[in-house]
Amino acid sequence: MVLVDEIQTRLSDLSQLFNDDVLKNILEDSNDPLGKLLTEYYNITTLKKRANNNSTSHIVYKLNNIVKKMIKDKKWNSWLTSKIKDYVKTNKPEQKYAILGEIHTISIFNNITELTPVATVKDQQTSDFMYNYLKEKVNIEVNTPSMNEKEAKRQKDEMTKFQNNLSPDVPVQSYIMEISPMGNNPKYSTAAENCISKISNIKFGKKQLKENEMNILVINFLNDDMWCVNYEHTTPIIAGGMYGFFSGNLWQALYAKHGDLVLEGYKGIGKIAKLQFDGMFQRKENRKISAVLFIFSAKTVLMENPYAQKSLSSKILQSLFNLSDFDYDLSYVRWPKPFYKKLFFDAFKQKINNKRKLINSIQKSDVEPV
Repeated sequence: MVLVDEIQTRLSDLSQLFNDDVLKNILEDSNDPLGKLLTEYYNITTLKKRANNNSTSHIVYKLNNIVKKMIKDKKWNSWLTSKIKDYVKTNKPEQKYAILGEIHTISIFNNITELTPVATVKDQQTSDFMYNYLKEKVNIEVNTPSMNEKEAKRQKDEMTKFQNNLSPDVPVQSYIMEISPMGNNPKYSTAAENCISKISNIKFGKKQLKENEMNILVINFLNDDMWCVNYEHTTPIIAGGMYGFFSGNLWQALYAKHGDLVLEGYKGIGKIAKLQFDGMFQRKENRKISAVLFIFSAKTVLMENPYAQKSLSSKILQSLFNLSDFDYDLSYVRWPKPFYKKLFFDAFKQKINNKRKLINSIQKSDVEPV
């Protein structure tokens, strides 16, 4: 019970959501998302162990602080109580991550009174939250990506096979297994294409984002399975030094077009994959999305959709610059100048196209694309 006692002492607000037995079960379950976070937090802060994720403490502090605020707020207290019941009830890690992702998303807003949980209606799809700032409203839908289901099953089957074939006469036995968190579609030749495909094809219900209203799709990378992407992938192109050039998977997942090059360790020689589909913002069915908000452990990055039915207003756009850990340099947004809307949108679209051209221009004449 040492770990339980330490967590209750250090994180009194977060731990009070669970009774002793439930908290103990969470901490002892190696597949429980919160259990993994809290155990690693304990190892870092108490045992001074090296962290697998250097930002674990940052995430845990934010979860603890937002829970403290929500408990004191009547509307959020009720919502939180319901979500924690769902968290304890489900045995599916991806559903637990989805709940934690919503709570973590709320934590980046400095004033939770500007947020309202959207009441669920039976057999009807709704957004997760409503953001209300100076009488302007934005629908917010949160998605917390998890391990590709087929990939997770493959890993489990391979590990079971390995364990069943262990020899009792050999003291040390090892096994190397390739992991592809984003899935491994055989029609794609690179891991980058699989990543771009998974993010650009994130689904939302037809009624979760409203027609001709401001809508933000939040993609929260709280899940530790998503170690394969980080905030650097929101930039169009990454110079990896001796590792070559990489195109930003997350940037391309939104802004790339069919046929754009996908760079993965390109060093000036060899074949280069070509994207076989349009990015999220380039497709008509995604015009309802005003912007995507990427949330990492210690970075918040906003990417506007230049083709949206309803763009973010100047007031909303400026207010989002105050989100916790917001990084303006990484974000792809218009500088909010309401009197020059068309001019700034044209410049914004041109900026995106120029970055696409930069990626595609890296190909040499003697290189044959895949």
